[in-house]
Amino acid sequence: MGSSVPLGIRFSVKHAIGHRLTCALIALTAAIASAQYMNGDNESERERARQAAVAAARGQVQRAQQLLNTAQARVQANWKANPQYLLAIKEQEDARKAFGAERDRVLDGLKNDPNYADLTRAEIEATDDVVAEQQKTNAAQPASQPFTAAPPDPSPEQVQAAQARLDRKAKVRKALDNAIAADPAASKAKARLDKADTDLQVFALQLKASLLNDSDYKSALDQLTQARAQLTAAAASNP
Repeated sequence: MGSSVPLGIRFSVKHAIGHRLTCALIALTAAIASAQYMNGDNESERERARQAAVAAARGQVQRAQQLLNTAQARVQANWKANPQYLLAIKEQEDARKAFGAERDRVLDGLKNDPNYADLTRAEIEATDDVVAEQQKTNAAQPASQPFTAAPPDPSPEQVQAAQARLDRKAKVRKALDNAIAADPAASKAKARLDKADTDLQVFALQLKASLLNDSDYKSALDQLTQARAQLTAAAASNP
């Protein structure tokens, strides 16, 4: 005659018992190794006991990590089979390609803009200044300096040149962003890509929530936390 206990309850009870047995095994392993450590007749025996405790704890960490990886892979596999998730990935890929094409079109138009040409020329000159200052610093170092010696602190001129390059690079980027925003087709493509990125971020948060709510994942995470604590305690013990 079949059991009258629902299948879900039997699974939960079995899962809880398995989790408690695993945690008890972790504690028992550490206790045995600790007893061997405390009862050692001399320093070498105590050191061997300590190493045994560390090895046992490390093994528990590895087993718990494997359980965690297995649970994570299972949840992720379910998500990868989700039709909505697959559509979101496809939409992001298509949106990125579409925006890339529109961005390149706008950039080609900017190449004929004298103001944009001045900005890009200034960025190139700033990059050349950074290289020149680095070469000056390298030339000032002793030839006999060991290869493994720490690099010298940047000179004030190097810092100033690097900051100037960042400022000019930001101006070039802002000019392109403004041109994209002013172009109807390019701005529409960018909005599409932004939405696709946001949609995938929402899926990522949902995936994280699924992991944290998965009983196998939570159990493995608890075991891993305990095993790591046991390993830390065993490694910190004195012979």
